[in-house]
Amino acid sequence: MARELVPARVALGRAVAVARVQPRLTQHDLSRAAGLGKNAVGAIESGRGDPSWTTLRAVADALGLDLSALLRVAEQIERGEPMTFPRRDEGRRAAGLRANPRPDGTEDAEA
Repeated sequence: MARELVPARVALGRAVAVARVQPRLTQHDLSRAAGLGKNAVGAIESGRGDPSWTTLRAVADALGLDLSALLRVAEQIERGEPMTFPRRDEGRRAAGLRANPRPDGTEDAEA
C-alpha cells in the first residue's frame, strides 16, 4: 500500500532537495555524508519518507545548515513563501570566527 503524501513531508522533502542542489550534491553524496542508506534521501525528498529527528539532524549537518533553518524553509515552502537558506558558517564568518568547528573544539579552516 502506498504511503499517503502529507503536505508537511512534501515541503520538507522539497527543502532538502533545494538545499542539496545548491552545492551540487547528488542524493548519493548527501546520503553518504549524512550516514544514511542509499534510498533514504530520495524517500525524504519525494515526501514518502518520515525521517526521525536524528535523521533530520544528520541531513541538516551534511548540508551545512542548522536544523532549525531547514525546518523554517520547509514551513516557507508549505506556506508558499520565498525560501531563504542561511548557511551555518555565514554567521561565524561575519563574526570573524573560523568556518567549520569540530565537536572536539578544534577548527578546520580560517574564515
